[in-house]
Amino acid sequence: AYHNTVTVDDLDQMQRVSKFLWLPWLRGRVRTFSSSPAGWFAYWQGEHDGYQRCQPAVHHRRGIVRLGAEHWLILDALHSQGPHRYRLHWLFADRPHTWDAERGRLTLTFPEGEYAVQLTALTASATASLVRADACSPRGWRAPYYGVREPALSVAMTTTSDAVCFVTVFGPEPCQVEGDAPAFCLTTASWRVSIRLQPHPDASVLTEARVCGAYTDCIRIA
Repeated sequence: AYHNTVTVDDLDQMQRVSKFLWLPWLRGRVRTFSSSPAGWFAYWQGEHDGYQRCQPAVHHRRGIVRLGAEHWLILDALHSQGPHRYRLHWLFADRPHTWDAERGRLTLTFPEGEYAVQLTALTASATASLVRADACSPRGWRAPYYGVREPALSVAMTTTSDAVCFVTVFGPEPCQVEGDAPAFCLTTASWRVSIRLQPHPDASVLTEARVCGAYTDCIRIA
């Protein structure tokens, strides 16, 4: 299963034409890279045309927001003029864990402590699932090198809609997501971040992020 990205209608961004060859090469670009005045936020956005071949075409924008020193926010915004099946998939190390499918929360346990992953879908209802070492499919496996596979944790969130914005938060503190697009909030024990999004597919996904609590900073993207 394709991991750490979003697939549309179970298609890869490129078409497989042989065992190790995928064509045609898609075109990608970096749209934005900037940071906030106090340095608490940094924002990068990229996009590609791999799903323009879908009918109707799909535009995928991915924004990555650094929140302080140890948290990351991933925004996957997908937009089309008709419904598609969108699937966000992450692959994690095979660690002791707890999984809350209803809340879309995975908590991994390491010797240094716990690490939380929070998945949410904005503007559309979605279902979340976790699979480890599935006996009947490639899901829940990782390949450290060719011809060898090891168990892994496969987390997916799926929806069918014209448009969706998947929100994924990584960090050592659990994060609660409140609200819906175009404005929502992220809350941990240490801080609260207000997020404002731009739904138009030709614009930046993120327009503003503001933190309060133990820290104060703001980033705005034109």
